[in-house]
Amino acid sequence: MEMYYGGGEIKAFGDLLESMGVDTIAVSYMGLRRRIKHLDKIDLAERFGDGTKLLLDSGCHSINNAPDKQHSNEELKEIADEYYRFVERNIGAVEAYTEFDALQLGAQWIDDMRFDSNKMIVVWHEDDGLDALTELTDGCKRVGITGTSLGDRDLTPKLKTAVEEQATKLYGLGMTKPEQMADIPWAGVTSTSWLSPVKFRDVIVWTGRELKRYPKKNRETGKRRHRTLFRQIGLDPELIETDDGNELLKLSIWSWRQQVAHINGDSENLVTIPENDPDSENAEEGGGGVANYARSMQSAGLGFNAPTARSKSPIPGMDIVEKQETVRGSDGEKHDRTLKIIKSNSSSLLQCTGCFLAGKCPKFDPGSECAWEIPAEADTPEGRRSQMQYVRNQQFRRMAFGLVAEQVEGGYPDANISREIMLYQKLLKAEHDMEQEGFSLTIKANQSTASTQAGAGVLSRLFGKDPLEQQQRAELPPAPPQKSVNEQLGIVDAEVVEEVRNDDAA
Repeated sequence: MEMYYGGGEIKAFGDLLESMGVDTIAVSYMGLRRRIKHLDKIDLAERFGDGTKLLLDSGCHSINNAPDKQHSNEELKEIADEYYRFVERNIGAVEAYTEFDALQLGAQWIDDMRFDSNKMIVVWHEDDGLDALTELTDGCKRVGITGTSLGDRDLTPKLKTAVEEQATKLYGLGMTKPEQMADIPWAGVTSTSWLSPVKFRDVIVWTGRELKRYPKKNRETGKRRHRTLFRQIGLDPELIETDDGNELLKLSIWSWRQQVAHINGDSENLVTIPENDPDSENAEEGGGGVANYARSMQSAGLGFNAPTARSKSPIPGMDIVEKQETVRGSDGEKHDRTLKIIKSNSSSLLQCTGCFLAGKCPKFDPGSECAWEIPAEADTPEGRRSQMQYVRNQQFRRMAFGLVAEQVEGGYPDANISREIMLYQKLLKAEHDMEQEGFSLTIKANQSTASTQAGAGVLSRLFGKDPLEQQQRAELPPAPPQKSVNEQLGIVDAEVVEEVRNDDAA
């Protein structure tokens, strides 16, 4: 499969591609027409160097996807005539060219304009339907495909059959996904995805296993993570860090070339990244590269054998400390047991060779472990307070330096500095809260019915009334309301008087 890098009609992009050794370039006729007035004076053979394989695209994609009609039918027919005359003049410089597939002119007009040519690519669109695809793959030598699905139907099996049985050369037009490129045996694909870093501000990196795209919101992570790789393949990490468009495009071109070589199984053109030489100016050619490591392991039978048993050890950064304690078992007896407690240490697998600070670190030593350590622990209140003070002081320095930078840049308010100030305020509050922590003790006395009947405990007597007394009081019937002293005396007097009267009657 050949990948034709789109955008060659823009001289700066074409020159960059050729400087990177790319010899397969796609040129849009409509793109040229918008930039150059006298196309009859353009000679593609002179514009591009010897050995460059050009795919000339009519550029009708921009016409078909315009929200409104930009040209009348008559204007489009005139442009089509100009295009085919341009093709005729430059036919010796191009490997292939697409037909003028302006859908506005109708399928019949497009079909009438087709003629027998070894280099013409007839174009199939999804709206043409499955029957049209079958007709094109059966009767044409080169067919351009704008999509690999038709509704919910995957066309991959049909396209594979067209290549294997009809010997049709298929061209994926405007391909953006590596999996689309890998699933079908294309003769070639055209793509402008390599221009994504300047169009969408993302970062594209070949990681040795896949083409990794870091979108705009995550591009800073990609830049930091692969700094060593940038240096190893001859790029400048500092320029990439500052969003230099030219350097980002060089990285994208290199990465896409690795992706294409990976799809083609071309181990000779995959770059081997030196393991112990991060400062090398250029990557070595050949050797299979990272992407072939797994395949070489499998072919040697090492990827499927049962693993050899080895002694185990804690992972870097972790120590295991044994602690003895005595516990009471279910049988009521005391037993000794050993606990394994995790403690941290400063060891790690980080090496100078793979560190993203390799180009700046004053203690850089190829192949050595990291020379820096942070031995402080946070197992005590004093340790945690000291760490909080360290973080707070470092944040203050960052904030203060940012304020100076803001003034140097002309004094325009920087939203990043505002966020750093807010973070510093949060750290101050967290440190204040830590200093205000005091000692508190909460005691909950829970007693069962049995213990309640047996009598109140010590805590209950100290912090509350006797629960036995409270229970007995609750079980007694409510006492009748007491009468006043006078009422009680009145009753006694009445009884006495009644008895006296009875005595007198007798």
